[in-house]
Amino acid sequence: MSRMHRFIYPGHVRITRPNDKRSRRSSEMGRFILTGIVITAALGIDTDLTLSYQLFAFLLGLYVLAGFASRYNKPNVSVKRLLPVFATAGEAFTYQVRVKNEGDKVEKDLRITDQPRVIVPPLEEYLQTPEPGEERRNAYDRFIGFHRYIWLQRRKTGLMVESEKVPAVPIGGESIVQMKAEPLRRGVVDLTQLIVSQPDPTGLVYGLTRFEQQDQLIVLPKRYIISPAYVPPGGRHYQPGGVNESQSVGESDEFVSLRDYREGDRVRRIHWPSSAKRNKPVVKEFRDEYFVRQALVLDNCLDDWELLEEVVSVAASFAVTLEQSDSLLDLMFLADRVHTFTIGRGLAYGQQLLEVLATIQPSKKRFETLSMSVLRHARLLSGCVLVLMSWDEDRLALVTQLSHLNVPLEVLVLTRNDVSATQEGVHFLKLGEVEAGLAKLTSSRGVR
Repeated sequence: MSRMHRFIYPGHVRITRPNDKRSRRSSEMGRFILTGIVITAALGIDTDLTLSYQLFAFLLGLYVLAGFASRYNKPNVSVKRLLPVFATAGEAFTYQVRVKNEGDKVEKDLRITDQPRVIVPPLEEYLQTPEPGEERRNAYDRFIGFHRYIWLQRRKTGLMVESEKVPAVPIGGESIVQMKAEPLRRGVVDLTQLIVSQPDPTGLVYGLTRFEQQDQLIVLPKRYIISPAYVPPGGRHYQPGGVNESQSVGESDEFVSLRDYREGDRVRRIHWPSSAKRNKPVVKEFRDEYFVRQALVLDNCLDDWELLEEVVSVAASFAVTLEQSDSLLDLMFLADRVHTFTIGRGLAYGQQLLEVLATIQPSKKRFETLSMSVLRHARLLSGCVLVLMSWDEDRLALVTQLSHLNVPLEVLVLTRNDVSATQEGVHFLKLGEVEAGLAKLTSSRGVR
């Protein structure tokens, strides 16, 4: 099967590119005429038996003339795309395109299409990633694999935008078009060009004017609703050095007050300008505080697209829920190394954390790398929420060690199938039933 898919794959790439252009150039009536041309050509091969060849010649001539007319019937307009700051995966949204008349006649019967950058799925991804529900397709569709290719291409492109009609644009004036779009995935989506089309006098063929306009849209991950009654694990916790100290490795450069040097004080805490003025050592004094500091640990160590999307969505749901004005939240995940992104108490905001989550990709590093970093971070934590892609010995070991360190935990494991075995304090969330599973957290307090 894979060998056949390797052979068919280049054909899928070639077929999808030109068809997209033809579908925009011909109107519905134009496509009907094209069908008539093909049928009359087949029926009129023998000119002695039928007069279909005459209809073929008429239809062909009409379509060719319409094509020539469309080349000289292009709208004289300028366009500008007005995008929102963010969108959310799976949630349709609208945005505006401003169309301005640059010519000396009223522009009407226009249609506008917004074109995202089409991303061709790599061959290996095409071979290894089945379409959701592909097993329910007939044997021929599974053998050809065209539906799989189209699904992958749309997912990687990331955005579907509907073509819209443009109201008549007066001379020197402008019209606003409401475009409808649906993000198919999280992450950054590139929009490359706007295409304005106008039909020829026969209405068969559109004249196209392309406007190269590069824009990017950040699509945030889908979020689930978690009950306001949910209480995250853990409470206030001692934080050496306070908020300023908590956001950096080592000592903070900011201080609460100055005092005279005492034997045993660190040299790095000496405030040299004040020491020079007073001609004796003066040190910076830091304030220690107690406040809530949660860790949100995202497991992205498996190359499973569906599971990763749900893991990110669950993490995003908790990020929104745990964001409080008097607490800190540390998002921890793997990329080239372990990254920690902290929000709360003026350091950063939840919207910025969602932007980070939107760009997370599978990591090739082992889960132990993330696990060791979390354990080093444990002494600062009031509680920890673990969102895992699997339940194995390595992940069980992390939960066990955090429990021995008396870190209150909430453990959520994403699974493809029902899990018969249960682990005390661990919530198994099946794909397709994640939101219902999260709703049960209001009455469960996780691992202690």
